[in-house]
Amino acid sequence: MLDLSKSSMATCPNPNLSRDQSPPSRVLIVDDHDSARRAMRLLLERDKSLVVCGEAADGSEAVDRAVALRPDVIVMDVAMPRMNGLQAAEKIGDALPESRVLLISLNASEYMLPKKRGTIFGLVSKQQAAAELPRAVHAVLDGDTYFKSESRNFYGSN
Repeated sequence: MLDLSKSSMATCPNPNLSRDQSPPSRVLIVDDHDSARRAMRLLLERDKSLVVCGEAADGSEAVDRAVALRPDVIVMDVAMPRMNGLQAAEKIGDALPESRVLLISLNASEYMLPKKRGTIFGLVSKQQAAAELPRAVHAVLDGDTYFKSESRNFYGSN
């Protein structure tokens, strides 16, 4: 079982990092399904420029972890108990306006997003996560947006 205490996540050590490399980008993963969080962690940590610095199982926990850890990007499910991903993104944005949230959803559609996106920089379908998630995370880290649907792909600067 993962130790998700704040003290264990305050730093994100990367044993593969040499002195002349820049530190990896820190990712917080938020999903109410343990298996989904585990799969996303494995997928993202294949990329040596990314490190998962924490996990959360619902939106309320996501807000607390984001404030404590200040990750570079938050990968967050939309549909979760207690507080959904859209509500959590808004609260995270209130506390940390510089935050970047990448939403994932079983039924990803830009129509589900609020008109004022705030900290939401992208949306990826869970069905496409294996192919799209690392690319989407890097786009968001680069300051771009990443919205992909079956009918069209949106890239742009915020």
